Formats: sequence, structure tokens, C-alpha cells
Amino acid sequence: MKKIVWLLSFCFLITYCHIKSPVIYAEEGQVFTFIVDQPALLHFLNATSQEYTNAMQKGVTLAEFASKKGISESKLIHYFAIQQQKQMDLALKNGQIDEEMYKGLLSDMNHGISKTINYNPQAFK
Repeated sequence: MKKIVWLLSFCFLITYCHIKSPVIYAEEGQVFTFIVDQPALLHFLNATSQEYTNAMQKGVTLAEFASKKGISESKLIHYFAIQQQKQMDLALKNGQIDEEMYKGLLSDMNHGISKTINYNPQAFK
């Protein structure tokens, strides 16, 4: 249950970051939500689900957790950028977003990811 709460919180945060982004030219009705593949993320982090959940419950940011696993913030951002761009490419191909929205999301991607991985899940309790 806690995994689901964290995953939903993470997805909400990423969505929230994009709503705040300067993508103002997209046609009405277009929505893009990046979905985190948690098993793939855990594999990338070389972590178990329990390790990850425990760290998040203690207020450790994803960037801090990755750092403890020997993964730099820039590598973590790169990982998420690749994953997000794959999903954006598919959304563009399927007509869920247009080229203008795609470019806007792309231009704000690293900033949004950086905010997300440095988010403290315990900060607002």
C-alpha cells in the first residue's frame, strides 16, 4: 500500500511540475503524464522495494537515495529523461500530444525531473 501511495505521489508530482511548466501553447485537452516504471527504477538503483520504501518513509529524497547507491544526480536525471522521452515519443506518435506540446515538455524536462528527485516525501506531513 505504501508503495502505491509513493508511486501515486511521485506521478502527481511529475504531473504537477509539468502543469507549472511554460507549455501554454498546447491544444486544449492534451495531457501527458509520465508513469514511473518502479521495477525498472529499482533495478537501475540496484535497490529492493523495501530499501526504497524505508528510505522514502525516513524523508530521504530520491537523489539522496541514489547517491547512497553510487549514482550521481546527473545520471539519475539522465535515466528519467530517457524514460520520459520514450513515453513522450509514444504519446506524440499516438496523437495524444502535438509537436508544440512535445517541444514544451522537452524544454522543461530536466528542471521538472530535478525538482522531483529532490522532493522530500515527508516534507508535508
